[in-house]
Order: sequence, then C-alpha cells, then structure tokens
Amino acid sequence: MLWVPNAAWRAGSMNVDLLGDGQVVMNGTARFRIDAAGRVMDADGDPVALLRRDGKLVGNEGEELGTVGPTTAAVPGAPYASLGILPSGQVVRFEENGSASGGGAWSGCGGYAPSLQACTLVTYLVATRFPPQQTMNRWPNPWGNNNSSWGTPYSPWSAPYAPGIGFGINPW
Repeated sequence: MLWVPNAAWRAGSMNVDLLGDGQVVMNGTARFRIDAAGRVMDADGDPVALLRRDGKLVGNEGEELGTVGPTTAAVPGAPYASLGILPSGQVVRFEENGSASGGGAWSGCGGYAPSLQACTLVTYLVATRFPPQQTMNRWPNPWGNNNSSWGTPYSPWSAPYAPGIGFGINPW
C-alpha cells in the first residue's frame, strides 16, 4: 500500500526524517513509525492508527482521524483538503477562506503515489498527533491561532517561512 522512502522535511528549525524502515525522527528523536501496510505506531511500538486502502485514517477504537491521499490530507469532516504537498515538495496548509500558508518542504518523497502518500501521512501525523517537542524558537504561528487544532506554538507550522526554490543532495 505505501512505499516508505528515505525523505526529509525541513521547516525552519524543525527537521523530520522519514527513514526507509518507517521510523520518523524529529530533531534527532524517534517519535513514531509507519509501515508499508499503513500502520502507525508510537515510539514504544504501540499501535496508534491505521491508514486504510480508501485513504481513511482510523484510530485504535475505529474513530475517524482524517483522510490521507498521495498529496493532500483532510481533518475529519472537512469538505476539502486541510494540507498538501506541492510537486516542488513544499508543504502547505489550506485555510477555510481559500488561502494557503507554507510549512517548509519535503525532499526525497519522489513522484510515485505510494511514496508521496507516506510523506503526506507523516506530515498529517506531525500536524495533528505528534507535534515537535518544544524548542527555544518562539516564532509566531503563520498557520493562525495558536489555540487552533493545528499543532502548538512549537509545531512545524510555527517555523518561519520564506518562499523560494529548494534543492539539495539526497544523502541516501
């Protein structure tokens, strides 16, 4: 179902590394793991969620946690995408008023739908379930109100954002 690539998401001082074995490392700390079957486990290996073949993300009790496709994801009940990954790798959050805000960029996700969906799943999980641990950087949240359901003042959405072209060398 998923192909888990070696990929990296950089947003300001936040670094998310998706390793080929499914481990997700945030700023040097292993936070959770995904696998090719769409299972999500926390750092201790306890089950958290399952991404079904239809794109629905469900929790341990069968509760709907959202929808995740190859390049977009939506919170439960949303009539449209809540976040997406553009072809350039740039991560965007879509606002209710139709505007979009940036949140760093992925590299290494490739152009293959199952690998893009793995990166989108990680992005969605970081935004909704596994926000980065508090850092010393205290940037205003460009995603809006810090009391929103989208992360915390120390989330990837709080990283400073500047548009531009990104490129790099994939170390894998």
